[in-house]
Amino acid sequence: MPRNSRSRRLLLTLLFAAASVTIFAAAVEQKGAAYRFLGVFREVWALVRENYVEPVDEAQLLDGAMRGMAATDAVGAYYAAGEEKPLTAPPAPGRPGFETLPGGGGLVVVRVDEGSPAAKAGLEVGDQVWRIGGKPARQTAWPMARRKLAGPVGGQLDLTILGGRDFKLRQVKVALEAPQGAGYELERREGPVVHLRLGDVERIDAAALGRDLARRLQADRSATLLVDLRGAVSLETDALAKVVGLFAPGAPAARIVPRGGAEEIVPAAQEPRAVPEGRRVVALVDGTTAGIGEALALALKERTGAAIIGRTTYGMGGLPELIPLSRGGAAMVATRELRSAAGTAWADKGIEPDKPLTVQPSASGEDRRDLLLEEALRYVRGDGAPRDRRGA
Repeated sequence: MPRNSRSRRLLLTLLFAAASVTIFAAAVEQKGAAYRFLGVFREVWALVRENYVEPVDEAQLLDGAMRGMAATDAVGAYYAAGEEKPLTAPPAPGRPGFETLPGGGGLVVVRVDEGSPAAKAGLEVGDQVWRIGGKPARQTAWPMARRKLAGPVGGQLDLTILGGRDFKLRQVKVALEAPQGAGYELERREGPVVHLRLGDVERIDAAALGRDLARRLQADRSATLLVDLRGAVSLETDALAKVVGLFAPGAPAARIVPRGGAEEIVPAAQEPRAVPEGRRVVALVDGTTAGIGEALALALKERTGAAIIGRTTYGMGGLPELIPLSRGGAAMVATRELRSAAGTAWADKGIEPDKPLTVQPSASGEDRRDLLLEEALRYVRGDGAPRDRRGA
């Protein structure tokens, strides 16, 4: 089939999927009108099938509709028979050293670990992954993206990357290695400020972080603790419990709210307290803060009175479940929602910071400085800003 015909068919499939999402959402919103919306679905189906200029592959249309209906958030997806296998297999040990989130139809790089294969290959935050092994990464849900961007140690990923600075496509090969480092960075900065950057929160050894953090804070009892949650992406509640335990051992860290049934409290781990009560804490977030990163920001606010500064977060609060389908395949659906211990929800809408921060990027786009961090440090050091409220 000519390329333009395939393109038109793909466009038709996407349009049909979009219409399906609209109909499905409306049916959920207005249960009494469900049959009316199903009638609209049938009418659109008939119009496309009977009037499109080329013969329509009905199986392709149905596949697009099902994928559209399931893709309600960053984790939701429909998988035809066999496509779900990466999600049922154990996670591969080889990692490229970067994290992505779905955005703009593709996968946006939101964290690149220092010294990782991704850093050596020149990947930067803001780049977009367009293809993985020659296959489009468009509309890949986050749990599947994580599996596709992993593999055996010693292997490599063949990626097509759209540069976030120059908007040019390039081919990149990224090695897969066992993750290195502690998953966090701790540094003293002028102010005085102790800057804690939490990256791969799932790999953090809470005992080691607690010892490092306590030592730094004891050495400078007047320092503000700036907890940097940019690029902190996860849905593992164990990681949340470990980190919150360093601030408020055993306290409620979050809650899990199902569609139906009883809520579940996620308690902070009984770690030795690393951050003394009354210590000033500030949490830095932006659009790369997602899932457990967002839960951590709210837990710090509720447990220590921390101010949340920066930019609106991503809004990933649904906890996914892979549900097998009777005729093969599976659907990944967020059947539970993660909320703060006080009940604050952030799914889809994200968390609005208490103090929004803005920066002016350089005109050339070549400035490699972390401008948002610089602005956050200015806020923490004072510059006329009031001190933050303390909480229990």
